[in-house]
Amino acid sequence: MELPIFNYNYTNEGKGQKKDLEVVRDERWLGNSLVGYMVDEQNGEWLISLIFISNDNPLKFAIRRLERHHSVEKANQYSILSQKTARMLQPCYQSFSN
Repeated sequence: MELPIFNYNYTNEGKGQKKDLEVVRDERWLGNSLVGYMVDEQNGEWLISLIFISNDNPLKFAIRRLERHHSVEKANQYSILSQKTARMLQPCYQSFSN
């Protein structure tokens, strides 16, 4: 999948444009959000998703699908680990996006 706002013709001689990183700027609010997880059954597999809910506006949220597992126990363990990792990385993400 190609992003329409990303410069794919980057060379070492030419620098990218400011609009190339709009994707990161648009998601700065993820660094200041509540992180949860969801495990859903779909076609005999367990779909794992992380849910990010904005602290400023609870109606602003994002769901990021991560992985599928055949075992519900593995899916729950993976989702808890992913949630903890996302929470741990929030300060890093906030400092990077500012």
